[in-house]
Formats: sequence, C-alpha cells, structure tokens
Amino acid sequence: MIKNPSDYVTSAEAAKKLGFTADHIRNLINSGKLKAEKLGRNWIIDVKFLKKIKRQRFPRTTKDKIDGSDKRQSKSNSKSS
Repeated sequence: MIKNPSDYVTSAEAAKKLGFTADHIRNLINSGKLKAEKLGRNWIIDVKFLKKIKRQRFPRTTKDKIDGSDKRQSKSNSKSS
C-alpha cells in the first residue's frame, strides 16, 4: 500500500536514475530482485529500494576517484613518479 507518493518513482524514472533500460528494470521486478508495486498499469518502486540497488551497482562514488581516496589509483600513480 502506498503511504506517501513522493517515496516512490515510476519504473521509467528508476531506469533513468540507475542508467538502465526500462526493460531491464522490468526484468529486475519480474525476477524479484527489485521490489515494486503495480499501480494501474505502471510499476512504482520505493525510493529506498532504488537506493539499495544503486549502492550495489555503484559502490564507490565518483568523489572517491576525484579526491584521490581510491587507494589503488594513488599507489599506481606514486609508482610511476
């Protein structure tokens, strides 16, 4: 049951946010890997589950690579100097 509509996104919005195709989002839903609810003819996804999938797909942030906290990158740079 939907409690707060702002806590949900459509499958199309989820696809854009994750960089997936809408077909892939539907496959994740149908396989049970992404929890979603049917609202009319559309699938809606709870934002907290979307964030979970995003963390699994992108465990390191872009900031890690930019600020040098990616240790593997820092070591390889120091060896070549």
